[in-house]
Amino acid sequence: ADISLSKEEEALIEKISSIGDSFFFDENQCIATSLTDDLLISDYGFEESELLFLKTSVIGKYIPENDPPMTRLHVEGTFIYISHTDLVAGSCAALWAAAQSGPAALGAALTALATLVGGPVGTAIGAILGFLGAASLATLCGMIIWAVANGCGIRIGLVAQFPPIVMEYW
Repeated sequence: ADISLSKEEEALIEKISSIGDSFFFDENQCIATSLTDDLLISDYGFEESELLFLKTSVIGKYIPENDPPMTRLHVEGTFIYISHTDLVAGSCAALWAAAQSGPAALGAALTALATLVGGPVGTAIGAILGFLGAASLATLCGMIIWAVANGCGIRIGLVAQFPPIVMEYW
C-alpha cells in the first residue's frame, strides 16, 4: 500500500532529523537525546505537540544492540524458503532486483547465489535451476515482485509429479 504523509508530518520528520546529532543510545539501548525540552522549543522550534510526539514515539524506544540474523534462506526437504526479509534487505535482495530486470537476470542471480551460498542451499538452488526454463523464470520474476509488494516470502521446490517444480508464496 502506498503511504503518504501530510505536510505537517513531513515537517515533523525533518525537524526530528535536524537534531540527529543529539540522539544516542542510553544504558538500556533506548533512544535518548542530549537536548532539554526548553532547548528543543527555544532553539529548534518544537511546538508542544511535536515535543509530545518526540517523547512518546521516539525517545525511550528500545533498539537491539545487535542486528537480527539477516538470512532466513533455508532448505526443508526439497524446498528452498526465501523470506520476505531476505527478498527486501537480506541475502536474497539481489533476486528482487534481478526479478525486475527479467528472467535472464534472475537466472544469473540464482546461479551466483547457488555458487556463493554453497552447501545444501546452494545444491538445492542448482538442482532447481536445472529444471527451470525461461518461462518458469519469468513466472518466478512475477512471484518475487508480488511477494515483496505483499509482505510474504516464496518457496521453490522439486516434487515427484509433473510439473516437477512447485513455486508458491509463504
